[in-house]
Amino acid sequence: MAKKPVKGAGLEIPVSFGNVSFGDHTASVSCKASRSNLSVTQADRSLCGKRLTGTILARPEGSGSDQPGLLGTDGDLEVAGVFDVDGFGVKTVNISFTVSFSLKDIDRATFSEFAKRNGRIEISEIASIDDEEESDE
Repeated sequence: MAKKPVKGAGLEIPVSFGNVSFGDHTASVSCKASRSNLSVTQADRSLCGKRLTGTILARPEGSGSDQPGLLGTDGDLEVAGVFDVDGFGVKTVNISFTVSFSLKDIDRATFSEFAKRNGRIEISEIASIDDEEESDE
């Protein structure tokens, strides 16, 4: 049984997006966050095995996630909704993870444009993924 969602999580993570992939029912993009922006404890508490409600934002090509300017403007790409993170990996300088959306909830063309860009993940709600749902995937 899923735990009660944590509302107003308010977590914002600057990331570098990696490869985008599409499955039969899901779309996913790999992400890397600097350990100076996301601790292992935060990743474990807020990402690992979680169903998140929020927004992923990609800056225009060549822009950094920490570059001045308001995110959500200047040609930024945005996908809002519910996405899952099954786990994460840790290296000396970064934490990597993959966010997965249901294909029916996103625009494929827009989502494809996230590949190899910098941006941000904004999380407004955190819930655990049900054990039953994990075994179905």
